[in-house]
Amino acid sequence: MDIDLLFEVSKIDDEIKSLEKNKNVKEMAIKIKRYREEYERYKKEYDEISADINEIESTINEITEEIESIDFDIKKIEDKLYSTSDLKTIDMWQKSLEQKKCQVFKKEEEVYNILERLDKIKKDKEKILNKGKEIKNSYNLLREEYIKVTKEINIRMEELNEKRELLIGEINDLIVQEYENIKNVKGYGMRVLKGEICSGCGMDVPTVIISEAKNKRKITKCPHCGVILYIAD
Repeated sequence: MDIDLLFEVSKIDDEIKSLEKNKNVKEMAIKIKRYREEYERYKKEYDEISADINEIESTINEITEEIESIDFDIKKIEDKLYSTSDLKTIDMWQKSLEQKKCQVFKKEEEVYNILERLDKIKKDKEKILNKGKEIKNSYNLLREEYIKVTKEINIRMEELNEKRELLIGEINDLIVQEYENIKNVKGYGMRVLKGEICSGCGMDVPTVIISEAKNKRKITKCPHCGVILYIAD
């Protein structure tokens, strides 16, 4: 009978609606987006800290070159110091030598402090790298699961729509149109009558309406919410 076939269509529509509103899939999509944003944030932080490291290492190289230059000057001063016996000249070169060695000491101390800071930054970089890898792995795993689930849902939706089309083709067009009109307004077009209660609105249905619904020869609507009522045999 048309009403029985229409009820099968309504069950299909309910399942399609449930699949379209699949909460788990939506939560997965939100989480995937959050993972992607978080990964981009860590990637940006990693790139910034890498740039800082390059700059610091460049500074260390510059200071090291300065130290090498001063060491070269020290060697020249020492050569001059040991090649003269004039006390005034010796005193002059000695003071110059001390100044140069003091410069080297300060430069080496500066390098030492920078290296300590560099070591800490490199450890931070390693932590960021590991965290980024962890997030990327989580993102990839969840994305694979999301693709798998959505594929399964799409296959099921296709099956349901094909079955729906076959059923619709066997039902009177006027009944189908009435059902579709109600469904477009309420989100569903048919509900089971449970005892004397409409499962759509939860209201009691008069006995005369229940008798009409049992007949199944024509559409019987709930007098309260307007959906088509169905009584299982």
